[in-house]
Amino acid sequence: MRMLLVLIPCLFLYSNVLAQGRTVLKDKKYREVAVAEPSDMCLTPSGEHFYIVSDNGFLVKTNLDFQQIQKAEKELYDPEAVFCDSAFIYVVEERSRNLILFDHISLKPIRTLHFPYSGGRNKGYEAFTYNLEKQTFILITEREPIIVFELDKTFKVFNQFEFDYRGDISSASWYKGKLWLLSDENMELLRINTDDYSIEHVYELPVINPEGFQIMPDGRLIVLSDDMQRAYYFDFKANEINK
Repeated sequence: MRMLLVLIPCLFLYSNVLAQGRTVLKDKKYREVAVAEPSDMCLTPSGEHFYIVSDNGFLVKTNLDFQQIQKAEKELYDPEAVFCDSAFIYVVEERSRNLILFDHISLKPIRTLHFPYSGGRNKGYEAFTYNLEKQTFILITEREPIIVFELDKTFKVFNQFEFDYRGDISSASWYKGKLWLLSDENMELLRINTDDYSIEHVYELPVINPEGFQIMPDGRLIVLSDDMQRAYYFDFKANEINK
């Protein structure tokens, strides 16, 4: 009887995992990235360049072929996330718990914001993006636990909660009314329902150490491998998803 009692919750958990849709993606090609240890990326508002942060401590602008064309002078301390809008480039330093706002033209820092967090130094903030529907910034810790912080336009935290996922989160992005999260450890891309932050679908990625990603305007998916220093392109169109 004791064994049966143990198996029942395990079977319930397994049924919940199976209830989530799951797709295995195949990469079509890859490009070498002229940035050492690329840890995250975002497309510029013009759609003509990428911003990439490196674990080696710098922010760069590249062309769409991932060749460097500009590098910020400011040295960064463990940058793990980058996001941009028409106003600024936003870079998150994991260990310092800082969010740094950069100018698009000069790549010089404009403002630094500090968000204290008591988790481990290498388990701090790892992802940053903007929820267009809720008009809120989203700041996410890496693991153990994964905490989602919602910030208003003045960067004040007004909500936080634990994200129920067995793994880590290495990057976040917004596309077509959905939040998308990347897991390095599990090599997965997660499509998230922004009403309740539940996982709608899981996409398995054949990429070692996926640290950043970008869904292009036409729905194409590009995933950055930190270890391999490559950008992988997938035969996948996020804009064709109806669910």
